[in-house]
Amino acid sequence: KFVWTLVSRSAIGCFSAFCLVFSLGKLPLSEVVVISYIHPVFVAIFAAIFLKEKWHKLDAFGAALCLIGVIFIARPPPLFPQSTDYSNEHWIGISAVLIYAVSMGVVICMIRAMGKEIHPLVNVAWLGFVSAIISLCGMLTIWTWHWPSPVEWALLISMGCVSFIGQYCKSRSLQLENAAIVSTVGYLQVAFSVFNDFIFYGNLPSYWSCGGVILICSWAVVSLMKNWFKDWDLFEYLRLKALGR
Repeated sequence: KFVWTLVSRSAIGCFSAFCLVFSLGKLPLSEVVVISYIHPVFVAIFAAIFLKEKWHKLDAFGAALCLIGVIFIARPPPLFPQSTDYSNEHWIGISAVLIYAVSMGVVICMIRAMGKEIHPLVNVAWLGFVSAIISLCGMLTIWTWHWPSPVEWALLISMGCVSFIGQYCKSRSLQLENAAIVSTVGYLQVAFSVFNDFIFYGNLPSYWSCGGVILICSWAVVSLMKNWFKDWDLFEYLRLKALGR
């Protein structure tokens, strides 16, 4: 009964992966990963709408932090007149990674909706099958495509194996835990991406970008606080403490 859901999830997942890889050619690695990790905001929103998971005040606060963080990283000219005059390529990359974030929010909620009735390996197998068909059709339309070298084949196979393991772990974790919590744990990738971007590519983030990273990563703290204090109203508690009660 989940066949069409699996096909849809796989097609959207393939499209989101394309947007992510496409944006890597337009933006530094650290900026791509940081902006892509606003997807827990969309997970929380979609989960509240379609899965009836609760939307708390802290979720809204975390969403605001992520939005401000993305603005700091993208630095649109109307808000930052003195910022670098980015080319159209930069804004295309920003748009692509934002589309990735939205589509990933949809994918995670679809996996969560299927629950434990679908084995994680079935989920990953369908993703690979549908992605292979879509990718093959895409390659046939690209006349500049060339056969990968042995080194490129090794890199592609390694990336495929690592992606398989990652997809399996994500699917399994979504069966065992709340969708918003699973997405929050992934913020560890932000620290790794900034480090790797500097080590391998020599890209140092600007002060504004660092501020954006801090704000977006703050969503992880907000989400954890939400779950620590889920049995009572944190804001009411703080208000009473401020009044000395």
